[in-house]
Amino acid sequence: MHDRRCAVAFFALLLTAPAPFDREPPQLRILVTNDDGINAPALHALCRELATIAEVTVCAPDSNRSGVSHSVTMGQTMQVSEREIDGATRAVAVSGTPADAVAFGVLTLAGEHAFDLVVSGINNGANVGDVSHYSGTVGAAMEAVYRGVPAIAVSQAPGAGTAATAAFTRRFAEEMFEHPAIPGVVWSINAPRRVQGPPVVAPMGGSYLQVTSYRKLSEEGEVEVWRSMVGSGPKGPDGCDTAEHLAGRMTVTPLRFDWTDQRAREAAAGWDLGGG
Repeated sequence: MHDRRCAVAFFALLLTAPAPFDREPPQLRILVTNDDGINAPALHALCRELATIAEVTVCAPDSNRSGVSHSVTMGQTMQVSEREIDGATRAVAVSGTPADAVAFGVLTLAGEHAFDLVVSGINNGANVGDVSHYSGTVGAAMEAVYRGVPAIAVSQAPGAGTAATAAFTRRFAEEMFEHPAIPGVVWSINAPRRVQGPPVVAPMGGSYLQVTSYRKLSEEGEVEVWRSMVGSGPKGPDGCDTAEHLAGRMTVTPLRFDWTDQRAREAAAGWDLGGG
């Protein structure tokens, strides 16, 4: 109970902290990406907010790449083009996936000074529960921690206030800079459409989005289908990120790059698997 009160107090402080620094921002470097494409307005809002605390570089897909998870481009070239984004010292679009954009940014755009943080978002649509595995927003952040850079994936429900989500992300990043990084962890932030209480740190749970059917679009020739999804899947157990998100909470969920289930690993250690 004490831990929960501390968490609530901590996030209440984040929500009420003054927005701008009253001094020159530290020489921190943030790489911003997304999966909705470099022209997405929410990415631009995020850049303007993060520019108040750090030097911002953007490397993002040149068009929408939603739902591609942590996929990367193999066996083909990618096009790279320079763009201009308010708040960013440099902005680059790539014709690949969100994970491609992060890898290119970290390996090519960082130069002599590595990025201190990668922020992926703000995604149009929540990435809570099992749907996180589909998410290009989360996949981009996973690529960052795979390459040794701390990362945040930030998403919001359609209709949520982008400015408020960006401000919370900036305050969360400031708090991250005050504490040692936890290797292999992506901090997944999800904003509800209407905030109904203080933010919570919640475990991943619930399906949220479900594929219900494939709808046929053509009657002759090559068949085309459209994937139908609904946003009313199981909420999961009480206190999980999906349940809290649907209840109107801002959720923060630490996701691990390592998917190993330790209980299953320990159980399988006693199986008769044969041997040479």
